[in-house]
Amino acid sequence: MFIKRMSKINWKGHEALVEFRNSQQSRTDQLISILHDLLTKLQQDGTPENQIAAMRNVVGNQTDEIIEDCQVHAEYAGEQLFGFALAVL
Repeated sequence: MFIKRMSKINWKGHEALVEFRNSQQSRTDQLISILHDLLTKLQQDGTPENQIAAMRNVVGNQTDEIIEDCQVHAEYAGEQLFGFALAVL
């Protein structure tokens, strides 16, 4: 009985994680695009000051939001079911 209950909690946690990832996919794609743009600007010829200015143009005034979104993504990377499994109890 206990094992069956734990399996059900684990399954529901997994479903919740998949649903969360699906809901975040668009933002994850945006973050990857920002990372790509930042690295591209870093590879540009020019002075370090010009490279940093170009990178700042990519980020704009979104620095705090980008950092927060990256932290949320990292928190749920891999198979981190625990938080979702607790939510279904």
